[in-house]
Amino acid sequence: MQIVTNTPPTPEKLLNNRYRILQSIGSGGFGEKFLAEDTQMPSGRRCVIKQLKPSVNRPELYPLIQEQFRREAAILEKLGEKSDRIPRLYAYFEEEEQFYLVQEWIEGETLTTRIQRLGRLSETEVKEILLGLLPLLHRIHKQGLIHRDIKPDNIILRHPMGKPVLIDFGAVKETMGTMLNSQGSPTASILIGTPGFMASEQAVGYPLYSSDLYSLGMTAIYLLTGKTIKEMNIDRETGKILWRENVPDISQSFAEILDKAIQFYPRDRFSKSEEMFAALKTIPSPIPKTEPSLPPSTIFFPKPLQSPKTSHSKFKLFKQFKQLKDWQKATLFGILMGAFLGLGVAIPLKILFQQKSSQASTVDQLSNLPMSFYFIADSAFNDPENAEQKRQSLQEKGYSDAGLFWSPNYSNWSQYKSYKVYGDWFETKSACEKNLPKYREFNPSAYCGFATK
Repeated sequence: MQIVTNTPPTPEKLLNNRYRILQSIGSGGFGEKFLAEDTQMPSGRRCVIKQLKPSVNRPELYPLIQEQFRREAAILEKLGEKSDRIPRLYAYFEEEEQFYLVQEWIEGETLTTRIQRLGRLSETEVKEILLGLLPLLHRIHKQGLIHRDIKPDNIILRHPMGKPVLIDFGAVKETMGTMLNSQGSPTASILIGTPGFMASEQAVGYPLYSSDLYSLGMTAIYLLTGKTIKEMNIDRETGKILWRENVPDISQSFAEILDKAIQFYPRDRFSKSEEMFAALKTIPSPIPKTEPSLPPSTIFFPKPLQSPKTSHSKFKLFKQFKQLKDWQKATLFGILMGAFLGLGVAIPLKILFQQKSSQASTVDQLSNLPMSFYFIADSAFNDPENAEQKRQSLQEKGYSDAGLFWSPNYSNWSQYKSYKVYGDWFETKSACEKNLPKYREFNPSAYCGFATK
């Protein structure tokens, strides 16, 4: 049987008499990925189809590759059924001597895209991502599998809650790279992994479970610094990556965990994912140096003086002020008077906003968010200045009600200790969900959140 390399499928042709190709979403040495719709599902469910091409044109290898492909597909199906952190496998098939996997389409953005869009992540955000992925790696490793290609491109933050999802296992790629050695036995002919995120033993063809932890550690460092290993300094005597100089405010305990994960020798790393998970759970979440000094339930936010929406009118601002408790009104008055008299009252957030007029003038305004509210979440920052810059950029793009709040001031967000930037806020969940689709055209990662004190 002759193995041929076909041209990519076209929208006019249904793959497996079922799947209509919508667009190409990636390609590599082993084939191409497509976004497709399932014409046999009432919803026209979208899915990702991976077209895989064997790397050698050897008819005698086709039955072996076929058998291995089916085995790997069965493993992917089992893993996807047990975790929402791995795309579910809907189907697999062979057509015109090409191999296809049909997997769940994860709506979200990769960590690479996230960094390019918003800049480096905070320690708290990176820690949460690691804690979300390590139990998954434990489950994968218990199956005797090694992912072998963990990197920012292969981790998607799923909408709407931002849970990390791990994609593109290396085992199927290895199957496509099968060839015969000089003794006539099947062997892997390709190297799976990505330079900069790949451990030394994996680079020479001997991946271990700790190789995945190395890749995860390097991914975490990229998220913290926004830089790859090629962009960082290396100690020329020890070979140690001097990544900490790019994150001077990182906690010592968290840095030590990442340093252990990326040790050159496997014996010096965490040997199991549960060890790294346990180490991360022992360290507290960092508290930014710019934590507000206001009482826990009082914090002021930038809001427009006027809004095209009736729900954000002057009347509503006045009504909200009247609903404040006496001590909250006194606090607000004291802050304003202190600032006016030059008494040096320190407010960590910029509470003055700017609204453009035809004369490019600005108007300053204070307002207070309610005890509970729904909001369109845009992004989060440890640094209040970056959060304020993001808020201002949203206003410049037309989102006049964009604002931010300090997460610990709301009980259900207190664990994050970051400045949450939102595009708009609402009194009801239905109002938020109604406006979310339009906002997602601007920010695909946006979701409706709820904050309560």
